[in-house]
Parts: sequence; C-alpha cells; structure tokens
Amino acid sequence: MKKNKNVYLAQPWGGLGDNFVFSNLPRLYSEKNINFSLSFLNHERNRQIKNIVWKNNPYIKNSYSFNYPNIGSRKLNTVKIEKENFNVVQKINIFHGFEPGDGYPEIYLNHEPDIILKYEKVADLNAYSMFNTQEMIYDNNKIKNLKYKLNNEGVVFLEFPKLYKNDESFKNTINSKNINDLVKVLLSTETFYCLNSGSHCLAAILKNKFGYPKNIISYLPNLSSNNLYDFGHVYENVKYSNIGGIKNENAHLPRKIKIYQGLIKKYFTG
Repeated sequence: MKKNKNVYLAQPWGGLGDNFVFSNLPRLYSEKNINFSLSFLNHERNRQIKNIVWKNNPYIKNSYSFNYPNIGSRKLNTVKIEKENFNVVQKINIFHGFEPGDGYPEIYLNHEPDIILKYEKVADLNAYSMFNTQEMIYDNNKIKNLKYKLNNEGVVFLEFPKLYKNDESFKNTINSKNINDLVKVLLSTETFYCLNSGSHCLAAILKNKFGYPKNIISYLPNLSSNNLYDFGHVYENVKYSNIGGIKNENAHLPRKIKIYQGLIKKYFTG
C-alpha cells in the first residue's frame, strides 16, 4: 500500500494572526490524504499561540515534527493571482494549490463555549507589527485621540500585562492574562474595536463560527476606498475604518523573525 505523502509547515513571523492565516491547510491536505505536520522551524511567539491555533486541530498529524518544511511561507507569491480582492488566507490556499475558500481561518476549541453577552463595547488598541515593522504604521497621536474618544464613550479596554506596557488610565478595563481569557471576552461582546492585530483576526474567526462579537470595527492606517486588500489580513465580517498613518522611517523586522526566515530559506525542501 502506498504511503501518504507528508507536508511540514513553517512560517517565520510568529504572531497569532500570522499562524491563523495558514490554518485552512491541515484540513485541505487531509482531504487529499496528505499528512500535515508543523515543522520545528514554524515560529510561534509563545505557547498560547501554538495551543489556540494548532493544538486542537483534528487534521494535524504532528504539531512538532523534526522535519524541514516543504510548505508555508516559502510557497507565497509562487503563482500569479489575477483577482485583486482575495485576502491573505485565500492567497495562501491558492499558493498551496487549493481553491481560495471563504477567507476565514479555522479554530478548534477544546470545549463548547458559553456565549453570554456581558460587554456592550470592548476595545483592544494594541498591534505590535503595525507600530513597528511596516512601512506605513499607525500615528500614535491619532491612536491616543481614538482611545480618549472611546474612553469617554464608556468602552471597556482590554489590557495584556504580560504583552504590552500601558501607562494610560482608562475608566474601565479588563485584564487578559492569556488567549483563553481573550476568547471568553470576545464571545461575550456586542461591539469590538481593534487595530489590525491578532485579536482582530481572532475576533473575525469567532464571529464567523459562533456569531460573536456581533460587530467588529477595525481601524487601518491611511485606508482608502481602493486599498483595503493591500492590508492582507482583512475579513468580510469586519467593518474597516480609516485612521491616520505615518511613514515608518525605521521599519525593521525583529532579529528572531530574521533568524527564522534565514533557517526556513536554507532548509526548505518544497
């Protein structure tokens, strides 16, 4: 009997959204009787990201394999895509030889969530990459004005003491110690305000699967009527709004991402 082919995924960026956008692939390869595993070179910034994105996915053979990658980031931009309004999830699927799909990442929780509406309005205005690594980044003064406006409207702000330092004082806050806490809050929220971040991606996934948050409003720097899909990480169930951006004169990738990029490039076998 012929053995199934095996694929091993790796990407260097490591964030929550960066991993989630590849999450259609385990199912798609499984449907072709191809075993999907994560290469040891796949980057997750922390164990929580690995757990929420990959651990409970029933289509993954091995969530940590000592094999070099043959799919993932090195497959990107390997074919020309004519259609302009595909998001990053759909493009990744196409680059790996599949149909584009509906554009939503997949999530598999290890429990059936209790969805009880607790919060009318919640905001998470943190976003590492869009303040540091991109050529067009958020204008901190515009973000401060937005925080002031939302604070006066009684919005509850999410705080992540283990991830972000926050020197600002808000009327109402929720301390989120881990991603599971974030999932619980999002599934209990009417309207969620965010930037182009991992929580934005997670909110879109949860809304697509469970219906909450009911409304998602995400702010993008220098958004115009014809550049939405240039941001890549965009979803049809999110309302996008423009906020001022500035050119990043010091755009750079963190050293760890560069190391992963180099290793994946060197050892990629696809």
